[in-house]
Amino acid sequence: MSNQSIKTKLSAMDKKKYLLADTRCPYCGSNDISGGFVEIDSGEANQKIDCMDCGKRWRDVYRLVDMEELSDV
Repeated sequence: MSNQSIKTKLSAMDKKKYLLADTRCPYCGSNDISGGFVEIDSGEANQKIDCMDCGKRWRDVYRLVDMEELSDV
């Protein structure tokens, strides 16, 4: 992967595309990304993500939007 194809900053459109369930690196487009532990705090969770190809790092942020009851077994 050449350094010219790696974005240094993400546009709003880049972020929106990634948030629509794109599982590729938003900086270089690689499928080789890895996530660490999910940390949960006060209805919000986050996960550090690393791209194994371009070395960029970012944090995915998750918010609690609903809950579903599970049947008792």
